[in-house]
Amino acid sequence: MPRIRSVVGAQAALRAKVAWLAQPDHYPHRPRAVEIIETHFAWVFLAGDRVYKFKKPLLQATMDYRTLARRGRACREELRLNRRLAPHVYLRVVPLLRASSGSLSLRPRQASGAMVVDWLVQMRRLRASRMLDRLISAGAVHGADLARPVSPSSLHARSIGRWRTGHIAPGCAARFAATRLCSARAISL
Repeated sequence: MPRIRSVVGAQAALRAKVAWLAQPDHYPHRPRAVEIIETHFAWVFLAGDRVYKFKKPLLQATMDYRTLARRGRACREELRLNRRLAPHVYLRVVPLLRASSGSLSLRPRQASGAMVVDWLVQMRRLRASRMLDRLISAGAVHGADLARPVSPSSLHARSIGRWRTGHIAPGCAARFAATRLCSARAISL
């Protein structure tokens, strides 16, 4: 019975975090509205000119986000990797804090003595017209675009070497190329 109670409690806490993040007045920059997009692995909160990605606490074949420490590490790694392709889009990793009163906050200075209860990746919001699905619909992305090689200036040589020697999981190379194209085109168009 304790295991069931802990799972139910964890699910309730997760729903409470998502509900809290859905409120515009909880963000430091006070957006007019917050749109939520749920993916398989995260909730994405579109908050004015900022985007906050909140990773789901789950286990998949290639990722384990079940603990706070692992989600924090994954957020820092996402920021590190994606800043190489889109440095002005990926801004920082932000703590979600719980004050001793129980209230949540994204403002570390106002949450003195608070503890980190989760992590989010903060990004600059791109215009919708620059998103990959819209670019594809507009015919602005072609197969040849995806086949272009990665430039050494956009990635560390060590990463390219790992890609060439097969140290990246199967299927990642194609996804990587598509992500690189999406980031590069969204930024430059």
